[in-house]
Amino acid sequence: MPVERFVLPSGARVELGAGDRLFVSGLFEAELRGLSARITEPGGAAVALAELPLADFHVLRAILRRLGVVEEAEVELCCSNCHERWTVKPCSGLELGPFRDDELDDDELDAPFDFARSYELPCLRPGEEAEVSRLRLSPRTLGQAAPLHAAIRADRPLRITSGFVNGLGIDELDGERDARKIARLLARAPDDAFDALVQLFEDAHYPPRLSVPHTCPSCGVSEWVHVPLARELGLEPRAEDEAPAPPDDAQFLSLDAFEELVREEAQAAYRELGLKSIDLLVVEGPAEVDDGGEPLLGCYRPPELDALVPKSAEIRLFYRTFANIQHDEGVYDVRAEVRETLRHELEHHLAHLSGHDPVDDDERDEIEREQVRRVGQAELVRRSTRSALDELRGFVRRTWVLWLIVGLVTLLTLLAESR
Repeated sequence: MPVERFVLPSGARVELGAGDRLFVSGLFEAELRGLSARITEPGGAAVALAELPLADFHVLRAILRRLGVVEEAEVELCCSNCHERWTVKPCSGLELGPFRDDELDDDELDAPFDFARSYELPCLRPGEEAEVSRLRLSPRTLGQAAPLHAAIRADRPLRITSGFVNGLGIDELDGERDARKIARLLARAPDDAFDALVQLFEDAHYPPRLSVPHTCPSCGVSEWVHVPLARELGLEPRAEDEAPAPPDDAQFLSLDAFEELVREEAQAAYRELGLKSIDLLVVEGPAEVDDGGEPLLGCYRPPELDALVPKSAEIRLFYRTFANIQHDEGVYDVRAEVRETLRHELEHHLAHLSGHDPVDDDERDEIEREQVRRVGQAELVRRSTRSALDELRGFVRRTWVLWLIVGLVTLLTLLAESR
Protein backbone atom coordinates (compact mmCIF):
# COMPACT_ATOMS: atom_id res chain seq x y z
CA MET A 1 0.00 0.00 0.00
CA PRO A 2 1.19 3.60 -0.55
CA VAL A 3 2.48 5.35 2.55
CA GLU A 4 -0.32 7.12 4.43
CA ARG A 5 0.40 9.44 7.39
CA PHE A 6 -1.94 10.09 10.30
CA VAL A 7 -1.91 11.68 13.74
CA LEU A 8 -3.49 9.67 16.57
CA PRO A 9 -5.35 11.09 19.61
CA SER A 10 -2.27 11.02 21.88
CA GLY A 11 -0.25 12.98 19.31
CA ALA A 12 1.67 9.92 18.09
CA ARG A 13 2.38 9.84 14.33
CA VAL A 14 1.84 6.74 12.24
CA GLU A 15 3.08 6.07 8.70
CA LEU A 16 1.16 3.15 7.26
CA GLY A 17 3.05 1.12 4.68
CA ALA A 18 6.43 2.10 6.09
CA GLY A 19 8.61 0.74 8.88
CA ASP A 20 8.31 -2.62 10.61
CA ARG A 21 5.64 -5.30 10.52
CA LEU A 22 2.89 -4.81 13.08
CA PHE A 23 2.21 -7.63 15.49
CA VAL A 24 -0.25 -8.01 18.34
CA SER A 25 -1.32 -11.23 20.00
CA GLY A 26 -4.77 -12.07 21.20
CA LEU A 27 -8.12 -10.65 20.18
CA PHE A 28 -7.07 -8.35 17.32
CA GLU A 29 -4.12 -10.37 15.99
CA ALA A 30 -5.73 -11.24 12.64
CA GLU A 31 -6.53 -7.60 11.81
CA LEU A 32 -2.88 -6.51 11.68
CA ARG A 33 -1.31 -9.62 10.18
CA GLY A 34 1.00 -8.65 7.32
CA LEU A 35 0.71 -4.90 7.84
CA SER A 36 3.63 -2.54 8.44
CA ALA A 37 3.87 0.92 9.99
CA ARG A 38 6.29 3.35 11.57
CA ILE A 39 4.99 4.92 14.80
CA THR A 40 6.71 7.90 16.41
CA GLU A 41 6.18 10.44 19.16
CA PRO A 42 5.63 14.10 18.11
CA GLY A 43 9.34 14.66 18.68
CA GLY A 44 10.29 11.81 16.34
CA ALA A 45 11.24 9.05 18.81
CA ALA A 46 10.07 5.59 17.81
CA VAL A 47 7.08 4.08 19.65
CA ALA A 48 6.46 0.35 19.81
CA LEU A 49 2.94 -0.79 18.98
CA ALA A 50 2.53 -2.22 22.50
CA GLU A 51 3.29 1.22 23.94
CA LEU A 52 0.41 2.90 22.09
CA PRO A 53 -2.48 4.08 24.29
CA LEU A 54 -5.44 1.80 23.75
CA ALA A 55 -7.48 4.71 22.28
CA ASP A 56 -4.76 5.25 19.63
CA PHE A 57 -4.83 1.56 18.75
CA HIS A 58 -8.59 1.52 18.22
CA VAL A 59 -8.43 4.67 16.07
CA LEU A 60 -5.72 2.94 14.02
CA ARG A 61 -7.99 -0.10 13.59
CA ALA A 62 -10.80 2.14 12.34
CA ILE A 63 -8.48 3.96 9.91
CA LEU A 64 -7.24 0.67 8.47
CA ARG A 65 -10.83 -0.41 7.83
CA ARG A 66 -11.74 2.97 6.38
CA LEU A 67 -8.85 2.67 3.91
CA GLY A 68 -9.88 -0.87 3.00
CA VAL A 69 -6.56 -2.28 4.22
CA VAL A 70 -8.45 -4.42 6.73
CA GLU A 71 -11.53 -6.09 5.29
CA GLU A 72 -14.83 -4.98 6.82
CA ALA A 73 -18.14 -6.75 6.33
CA GLU A 74 -21.27 -4.80 5.46
CA VAL A 75 -24.02 -4.54 8.05
CA GLU A 76 -27.66 -3.59 7.68
CA LEU A 77 -28.97 -0.38 9.21
CA CYS A 78 -32.58 0.60 9.81
CA CYS A 79 -33.53 4.28 9.60
CA SER A 80 -35.24 5.48 12.77
CA ASN A 81 -37.10 8.11 10.76
CA CYS A 82 -38.45 6.44 7.59
CA HIS A 83 -37.67 2.79 8.51
CA GLU A 84 -35.70 2.23 5.28
CA ARG A 85 -33.11 -0.58 5.48
CA TRP A 86 -29.76 -0.41 3.73
CA THR A 87 -26.27 -1.87 4.07
CA VAL A 88 -22.99 -0.07 4.80
CA LYS A 89 -19.42 -0.77 5.76
CA PRO A 90 -19.40 0.87 9.21
CA CYS A 91 -15.98 2.54 9.05
CA SER A 92 -16.71 3.99 5.60
CA GLY A 93 -18.31 6.94 7.43
CA LEU A 94 -15.14 7.78 9.37
CA GLU A 95 -13.76 11.23 8.49
CA LEU A 96 -9.99 10.96 7.99
CA GLY A 97 -9.30 14.69 7.57
CA PRO A 98 -8.69 15.55 11.24
CA PHE A 99 -6.30 12.58 11.59
CA ARG A 100 -4.44 13.46 8.37
CA ASP A 101 -4.15 17.18 9.12
CA ASP A 102 -3.54 17.08 12.89
CA GLU A 103 -6.82 18.86 13.66
CA LEU A 104 -7.64 16.86 16.77
CA ASP A 105 -8.29 19.85 19.01
CA ASP A 106 -12.07 19.95 19.42
CA ASP A 107 -13.21 20.47 23.02
CA GLU A 108 -15.79 17.68 22.77
CA LEU A 109 -14.74 15.27 20.02
CA ASP A 110 -11.12 15.18 21.15
CA ALA A 111 -11.50 15.66 24.89
CA PRO A 112 -9.35 13.09 26.74
CA PHE A 113 -11.12 10.75 29.14
CA ASP A 114 -10.74 11.86 32.76
CA PHE A 115 -8.96 8.97 34.49
CA ALA A 116 -8.42 11.02 37.67
CA ARG A 117 -12.04 10.77 38.84
CA SER A 118 -14.28 7.89 39.82
CA TYR A 119 -17.56 7.07 38.04
CA GLU A 120 -20.93 5.89 39.31
CA LEU A 121 -22.39 2.65 37.96
CA PRO A 122 -25.38 0.53 39.00
CA CYS A 123 -24.35 -1.48 42.05
CA LEU A 124 -21.88 -4.21 41.04
CA ARG A 125 -22.29 -6.06 44.34
CA PRO A 126 -25.25 -8.46 44.09
CA GLY A 127 -27.53 -8.58 47.10
CA GLU A 128 -26.38 -5.26 48.58
CA GLU A 129 -28.74 -2.36 49.21
CA ALA A 130 -26.46 0.27 47.72
CA GLU A 131 -27.87 1.78 44.53
CA VAL A 132 -24.53 2.58 42.93
CA SER A 133 -20.94 1.48 42.83
CA ARG A 134 -17.99 3.81 42.33
CA LEU A 135 -15.24 2.72 39.98
CA ARG A 136 -12.02 4.30 38.80
CA LEU A 137 -10.12 3.28 35.68
CA SER A 138 -6.44 3.66 34.83
CA PRO A 139 -5.10 4.46 31.35
CA ARG A 140 -4.13 1.38 29.33
CA THR A 141 -1.63 0.86 26.57
CA LEU A 142 -2.11 -1.95 24.08
CA GLY A 143 0.50 -3.98 25.97
CA GLN A 144 -1.19 -3.40 29.32
CA ALA A 145 -4.53 -4.51 27.84
CA ALA A 146 -3.00 -7.76 26.54
CA PRO A 147 -4.37 -9.91 29.42
CA LEU A 148 -7.86 -8.63 28.60
CA HIS A 149 -7.45 -9.38 24.88
CA ALA A 150 -6.04 -12.82 25.67
CA ALA A 151 -8.97 -13.65 27.94
CA ILE A 152 -11.58 -12.91 25.26
CA ARG A 153 -11.87 -15.79 22.85
CA ALA A 154 -14.82 -16.85 20.73
CA ASP A 155 -14.16 -20.55 21.34
CA ARG A 156 -14.57 -20.50 25.14
CA PRO A 157 -16.61 -18.77 27.86
CA LEU A 158 -15.22 -15.56 29.30
CA ARG A 159 -13.22 -16.12 32.49
CA ILE A 160 -13.04 -13.06 34.73
CA THR A 161 -9.67 -13.20 36.44
CA SER A 162 -7.30 -10.72 38.01
CA GLY A 163 -5.58 -10.47 34.61
CA PHE A 164 -8.92 -9.57 33.04
CA VAL A 165 -9.43 -6.86 35.70
CA ASN A 166 -5.93 -5.46 35.19
CA GLY A 167 -6.41 -5.52 31.42
CA LEU A 168 -9.61 -3.51 31.81
CA GLY A 169 -7.66 -1.03 33.90
CA ILE A 170 -9.94 -1.19 36.95
CA ASP A 171 -7.93 0.62 39.58
CA GLU A 172 -10.53 0.67 42.35
CA LEU A 173 -14.10 -0.58 42.88
CA ASP A 174 -16.00 0.69 45.91
CA GLY A 175 -12.71 1.17 47.76
CA GLU A 176 -11.42 -2.31 46.83
CA ARG A 177 -8.08 -2.36 44.98
CA ASP A 178 -7.24 -6.10 45.03
CA ALA A 179 -7.68 -7.36 41.45
CA ARG A 180 -8.62 -10.88 42.57
CA LYS A 181 -11.40 -9.66 44.83
CA ILE A 182 -12.65 -7.27 42.14
CA ALA A 183 -12.71 -10.17 39.67
CA ARG A 184 -14.91 -12.19 42.02
CA LEU A 185 -17.30 -9.24 42.33
CA LEU A 186 -17.48 -8.77 38.55
CA ALA A 187 -18.15 -12.48 38.00
CA ARG A 188 -21.35 -12.14 40.07
CA ALA A 189 -22.34 -8.62 38.95
CA PRO A 190 -25.90 -8.01 37.68
CA ASP A 191 -26.19 -7.70 33.90
CA ASP A 192 -27.14 -4.01 33.90
CA ALA A 193 -24.16 -3.12 36.09
CA PHE A 194 -21.74 -5.12 33.93
CA ASP A 195 -23.17 -3.49 30.78
CA ALA A 196 -22.56 -0.07 32.35
CA LEU A 197 -18.96 -1.10 33.09
CA VAL A 198 -18.51 -2.10 29.42
CA GLN A 199 -19.87 1.28 28.32
CA LEU A 200 -17.51 3.12 30.68
CA PHE A 201 -14.55 1.14 29.33
CA GLU A 202 -15.51 2.04 25.77
CA ASP A 203 -15.95 5.71 26.70
CA ALA A 204 -12.40 5.60 28.05
CA HIS A 205 -10.74 3.92 25.07
CA TYR A 206 -12.86 4.68 21.99
CA PRO A 207 -12.73 8.44 21.25
CA PRO A 208 -15.95 10.27 20.28
CA ARG A 209 -14.72 10.57 16.68
CA LEU A 210 -15.30 6.82 16.40
CA SER A 211 -19.05 7.48 16.36
CA VAL A 212 -19.76 8.04 12.66
CA PRO A 213 -22.87 8.94 10.63
CA HIS A 214 -24.36 7.02 7.71
CA THR A 215 -26.96 8.83 5.63
CA CYS A 216 -30.29 7.13 4.95
CA PRO A 217 -30.66 6.97 1.14
CA SER A 218 -34.41 7.65 1.39
CA CYS A 219 -34.88 10.51 3.85
CA GLY A 220 -31.35 11.83 4.53
CA VAL A 221 -31.27 11.17 8.28
CA SER A 222 -27.86 10.42 9.75
CA GLU A 223 -27.81 7.11 11.64
CA TRP A 224 -24.82 6.98 13.99
CA VAL A 225 -22.68 3.87 14.31
CA HIS A 226 -19.91 3.22 16.85
CA VAL A 227 -16.82 1.89 15.05
CA PRO A 228 -15.02 -0.41 14.81
CA LEU A 229 -17.96 -2.69 15.52
CA ALA A 230 -15.66 -5.41 16.87
CA ARG A 231 -14.74 -4.31 20.38
CA GLU A 232 -13.31 -6.03 23.43
CA LEU A 233 -16.63 -6.88 25.01
CA GLY A 234 -18.92 -6.68 21.97
CA LEU A 235 -19.21 -9.03 19.02
CA GLU A 236 -19.20 -7.64 15.49
CA PRO A 237 -22.51 -8.35 13.73
CA ARG A 238 -22.33 -10.57 10.67
CA ALA A 239 -23.57 -9.42 7.27
CA GLU A 240 -26.52 -11.82 7.49
CA ASP A 241 -27.62 -10.56 10.91
CA GLU A 242 -30.86 -8.58 10.89
CA ALA A 243 -30.79 -4.84 11.51
CA PRO A 244 -32.46 -3.62 14.71
CA ALA A 245 -36.21 -3.21 14.41
CA PRO A 246 -37.44 0.38 13.97
CA PRO A 247 -38.59 2.17 17.14
CA ASP A 248 -42.07 1.22 18.35
CA ASP A 249 -44.33 4.29 18.46
CA ALA A 250 -46.92 2.31 20.47
CA GLN A 251 -45.01 3.06 23.70
CA PHE A 252 -45.47 6.81 23.13
CA LEU A 253 -48.58 9.01 23.28
CA SER A 254 -51.21 8.08 20.72
CA LEU A 255 -51.37 10.35 17.68
CA ASP A 256 -54.73 11.75 18.81
CA ALA A 257 -53.41 12.55 22.30
CA PHE A 258 -50.32 14.17 20.82
CA GLU A 259 -52.39 16.33 18.45
CA GLU A 260 -54.61 17.46 21.32
CA LEU A 261 -51.54 18.41 23.36
CA VAL A 262 -50.14 20.37 20.38
CA ARG A 263 -53.42 22.29 19.94
CA GLU A 264 -53.49 23.23 23.64
CA GLU A 265 -49.92 24.48 23.63
CA ALA A 266 -50.39 26.33 20.33
CA GLN A 267 -53.40 28.26 21.64
CA ALA A 268 -51.46 29.22 24.76
CA ALA A 269 -48.51 30.39 22.65
CA TYR A 270 -50.74 32.47 20.36
CA ARG A 271 -52.32 34.23 23.35
CA GLU A 272 -48.95 34.85 25.00
CA LEU A 273 -47.36 36.30 21.86
CA GLY A 274 -50.47 38.14 20.66
CA LEU A 275 -50.56 36.27 17.36
CA LYS A 276 -53.37 35.06 15.20
CA SER A 277 -53.62 31.32 14.69
CA ILE A 278 -51.24 29.86 12.11
CA ASP A 279 -51.93 26.76 10.07
CA LEU A 280 -50.67 23.86 12.17
CA LEU A 281 -49.98 20.34 10.94
CA VAL A 282 -48.88 17.27 12.90
CA VAL A 283 -47.04 14.86 10.58
CA GLU A 284 -47.32 11.22 11.60
CA GLY A 285 -44.80 9.76 9.14
CA PRO A 286 -41.10 10.50 8.53
CA ALA A 287 -39.86 13.90 9.65
CA GLU A 288 -38.15 16.42 7.45
CA VAL A 289 -34.39 16.57 7.92
CA ASP A 290 -32.05 19.53 8.36
CA ASP A 291 -28.84 20.03 6.37
CA GLY A 292 -26.89 18.22 9.07
CA GLY A 293 -28.93 15.02 8.75
CA GLU A 294 -30.93 15.51 11.96
CA PRO A 295 -34.69 14.77 11.95
CA LEU A 296 -36.64 17.88 12.85
CA LEU A 297 -39.02 18.26 15.77
CA GLY A 298 -40.78 21.01 13.88
CA CYS A 299 -40.41 23.41 10.97
CA TYR A 300 -41.85 26.72 9.78
CA ARG A 301 -43.10 27.26 6.24
CA PRO A 302 -43.41 30.97 5.36
CA PRO A 303 -46.44 32.09 3.33
CA GLU A 304 -46.30 31.92 -0.47
CA LEU A 305 -48.86 34.56 -1.39
CA ASP A 306 -47.55 35.05 -4.94
CA ALA A 307 -47.60 31.34 -5.80
CA LEU A 308 -49.98 29.97 -8.43
CA VAL A 309 -51.88 28.48 -5.47
CA PRO A 310 -51.29 30.92 -2.59
CA LYS A 311 -50.29 29.29 0.70
CA SER A 312 -50.55 30.62 4.23
CA ALA A 313 -47.77 30.36 6.82
CA GLU A 314 -47.63 26.90 8.37
CA ILE A 315 -45.96 25.19 11.31
CA ARG A 316 -45.33 21.46 11.18
CA LEU A 317 -44.56 19.19 14.12
CA PHE A 318 -43.22 15.70 13.51
CA TYR A 319 -44.81 13.10 15.74
CA ARG A 320 -42.21 10.41 14.99
CA THR A 321 -39.28 12.55 16.15
CA PHE A 322 -40.97 13.17 19.51
CA ALA A 323 -41.69 9.43 19.81
CA ASN A 324 -38.07 8.55 19.00
CA ILE A 325 -36.81 10.76 21.84
CA GLN A 326 -38.67 8.54 24.31
CA HIS A 327 -37.35 5.42 22.57
CA ASP A 328 -33.74 6.67 22.83
CA GLU A 329 -33.74 8.49 26.17
CA GLY A 330 -36.73 7.19 28.12
CA VAL A 331 -39.87 8.95 29.37
CA TYR A 332 -39.61 12.74 29.25
CA ASP A 333 -41.80 15.87 29.53
CA VAL A 334 -43.46 15.80 26.11
CA ARG A 335 -45.58 18.88 26.80
CA ALA A 336 -42.52 20.97 27.65
CA GLU A 337 -40.76 19.78 24.48
CA VAL A 338 -43.80 20.62 22.35
CA ARG A 339 -44.06 24.05 24.01
CA GLU A 340 -40.41 24.83 23.31
CA THR A 341 -40.67 23.60 19.71
CA LEU A 342 -43.78 25.69 18.98
CA ARG A 343 -42.21 28.83 20.40
CA HIS A 344 -39.08 28.21 18.38
CA GLU A 345 -41.08 27.95 15.15
CA LEU A 346 -43.07 31.05 16.09
CA GLU A 347 -39.75 32.88 16.44
CA HIS A 348 -39.14 32.01 12.79
CA HIS A 349 -42.62 33.37 11.94
CA LEU A 350 -42.03 36.68 13.75
CA ALA A 351 -38.61 36.98 12.12
CA HIS A 352 -40.16 36.39 8.70
CA LEU A 353 -42.70 39.15 9.35
CA SER A 354 -39.83 41.51 10.24
CA GLY A 355 -38.02 40.70 7.00
CA HIS A 356 -34.97 38.95 8.49
CA ASP A 357 -34.60 35.58 10.26
CA PRO A 358 -31.44 35.57 12.43
CA VAL A 359 -32.60 32.31 14.06
CA ASP A 360 -32.36 30.55 10.69
CA ASP A 361 -28.94 32.09 10.11
CA ASP A 362 -27.76 30.83 13.52
CA GLU A 363 -29.02 27.32 12.79
CA ARG A 364 -27.21 27.17 9.46
CA ASP A 365 -24.03 28.52 11.06
CA GLU A 366 -24.24 25.81 13.74
CA ILE A 367 -24.59 23.08 11.10
CA GLU A 368 -21.57 24.50 9.26
CA ARG A 369 -19.52 24.60 12.48
CA GLU A 370 -20.45 20.98 13.20
CA GLN A 371 -19.30 19.99 9.72
CA VAL A 372 -15.95 21.74 10.24
CA ARG A 373 -15.52 19.93 13.57
CA ARG A 374 -16.23 16.52 12.06
CA VAL A 375 -14.62 16.83 8.63
CA GLY A 376 -11.76 19.22 9.38
CA GLN A 377 -11.01 22.66 7.95
CA ALA A 378 -8.20 21.50 5.63
CA GLU A 379 -10.31 18.65 4.25
CA LEU A 380 -13.23 21.00 3.56
CA VAL A 381 -10.88 23.28 1.62
CA ARG A 382 -9.67 20.27 -0.42
CA ARG A 383 -13.24 19.21 -1.14
CA SER A 384 -14.21 22.74 -2.15
CA THR A 385 -11.22 22.92 -4.50
CA ARG A 386 -12.05 19.53 -6.04
CA SER A 387 -15.66 20.58 -6.48
CA ALA A 388 -14.66 23.82 -8.21
CA LEU A 389 -12.27 21.95 -10.53
CA ASP A 390 -14.97 19.37 -11.32
CA GLU A 391 -17.42 22.14 -12.19
CA LEU A 392 -14.79 23.79 -14.40
CA ARG A 393 -14.07 20.52 -16.20
CA GLY A 394 -17.78 19.92 -16.67
CA PHE A 395 -18.24 23.43 -18.06
CA VAL A 396 -15.38 22.91 -20.52
CA ARG A 397 -16.79 19.53 -21.63
CA ARG A 398 -20.20 21.09 -22.28
CA THR A 399 -18.95 24.19 -24.10
CA TRP A 400 -15.72 23.15 -25.83
CA VAL A 401 -17.31 23.34 -29.28
CA LEU A 402 -18.40 26.92 -28.62
CA TRP A 403 -14.90 27.86 -27.45
CA LEU A 404 -13.41 26.21 -30.53
CA ILE A 405 -15.72 28.23 -32.78
CA VAL A 406 -14.88 31.44 -30.90
CA GLY A 407 -11.17 30.68 -31.26
CA LEU A 408 -11.45 30.01 -35.00
CA VAL A 409 -13.48 33.19 -35.58
CA THR A 410 -10.95 35.18 -33.59
CA LEU A 411 -8.07 33.66 -35.58
CA LEU A 412 -9.76 34.35 -38.93
CA THR A 413 -10.48 37.94 -37.87
CA LEU A 414 -6.85 38.50 -36.95
CA LEU A 415 -5.69 37.02 -40.25
CA ALA A 416 -8.09 39.22 -42.20
CA GLU A 417 -6.92 42.35 -40.40
CA SER A 418 -3.27 41.50 -41.04
CA ARG A 419 -3.72 41.55 -44.88
